[in-house]
Amino acid sequence: MNKGQVSILGVVILTGIVMGLVSVTYVWAGPLITKNIDKANVNSVISFMNNLNEDILYVASTGSSRVISASLGEASFIIDAENNQVIIEMSSSVPMINSVTESPINFHELATKRENFDTNASLIDSTTQLSGYDSTSYYSIVALAEGNYNASLFKNSTSSNFDLLCIWNSSITKLTDCANVGQTISVQGTTYEVVYINSTGSNALFIGGLVENKGIFGLEPSGILSGKGFNSNNKEYITLYLKYRGLVSDDNVDFKIFIDCSNNCAFSNENKNFVISRTNIVRGSGYVYTYINIEVD
Repeated sequence: MNKGQVSILGVVILTGIVMGLVSVTYVWAGPLITKNIDKANVNSVISFMNNLNEDILYVASTGSSRVISASLGEASFIIDAENNQVIIEMSSSVPMINSVTESPINFHELATKRENFDTNASLIDSTTQLSGYDSTSYYSIVALAEGNYNASLFKNSTSSNFDLLCIWNSSITKLTDCANVGQTISVQGTTYEVVYINSTGSNALFIGGLVENKGIFGLEPSGILSGKGFNSNNKEYITLYLKYRGLVSDDNVDFKIFIDCSNNCAFSNENKNFVISRTNIVRGSGYVYTYINIEVD
């Protein structure tokens, strides 16, 4: 074999070794590359949501229109005007949210909260009878969305502790209207969970469905960015929310932004431009409502 053949053979062998090393490196680094890309994509979408919120607030306060561009990759985008929120759904090979329940991202609290009823049972009832409980109960009147109800606390005849809460009006059925701590009562389609009952019957705490968690005007944000995710098949499926809530001023005026969409209110895998404009401001006794339209091209 002459020198020329040896040289060519050496190049071929060296090339094979290099290609082999490159292949091994790619196989090893491939998942890492994918994770880095997914992480960058999620951060990019979160950044877009923050920018969208800033532009909506700018348009609401100035009346000047804004245009924002978005390249959301494989994410799905929804303008949910009925619930006054923007939703983006996506997946990632890297856990980014790590919470199966909705958690705030740009603030310490959410735009909604569970309705809280802290009752002071200062009234006395000696006419309502329940099996296993004393005839004398303590109660208060609570205003639920469906009307006024009695929130009654009953004393267990065996333990001599108050351990039962009943929510009722004209009549009471223990099976459907009453619950112990950790149990629930359904009233006209709304579920209320009993959190606490004072053993002396002086007060109790129960929580209901989601209601608007209003903030402080001038100090707290109206647009709340939040998210949740669940893991399946080595992927985290993420849902991000940008939701608007009312802000209450010192003189008890409720300021709130309402968003609407005129076209392309839901899409995925597309690059889009968002035209944001203010369509109306409605002022009334105790409220100022600003209406924003988002047109997607």
